[in-house]
Amino acid sequence: MSNETPLAPTSVAVESLEVRVARGRAFLLGLFARLEIEGRVEVEPTPEAIIGRVTVSGGAKAAAFADPKAPVWDAIAYLLRKVVNRELKGRLWVSLERTAALPAPVETTDEGLVRLGRELAERAVRLGTPIAIGPMRGVSRRWIATGVALVQGASCRNDPDPGPRRLTVTPASRAPDPQPGN
Repeated sequence: MSNETPLAPTSVAVESLEVRVARGRAFLLGLFARLEIEGRVEVEPTPEAIIGRVTVSGGAKAAAFADPKAPVWDAIAYLLRKVVNRELKGRLWVSLERTAALPAPVETTDEGLVRLGRELAERAVRLGTPIAIGPMRGVSRRWIATGVALVQGASCRNDPDPGPRRLTVTPASRAPDPQPGN
């Protein structure tokens, strides 16, 4: 016989499914109450999973939840899994289905960046040389590219460097660069 004592009990009671469902429902309701989000929360068990269904219908900060693919949903699903599966033993698959009863946020046009893109394209065509600008965020590059597209004879491309990228506006009639050694 050994004098060693076990570090952990050999039989751990697994929480019942009803307790886990109630804990998941309470977590989601509490989270959305604190965030001042209006909507409907359902948590239902299946034999192999717990499925949370959330429908956002309004509230002060509901715009962040209007897009079902918003990153905030991944964080909520992660937290729901941690709340439901507190114990290592008897883990269940937890799924979060989300819908928004709100219209998706309408993106407004940034007229200043579109005008800048148009002016840069006109300058690149007039000078016959590429113009590089940046670094800038992707949404700014998109609005400038929209302005460049309005000018005939100009195009733009994103530089392939990671991080805040540059945008290069090039005239379409530009002669190709000479090859080195020719």
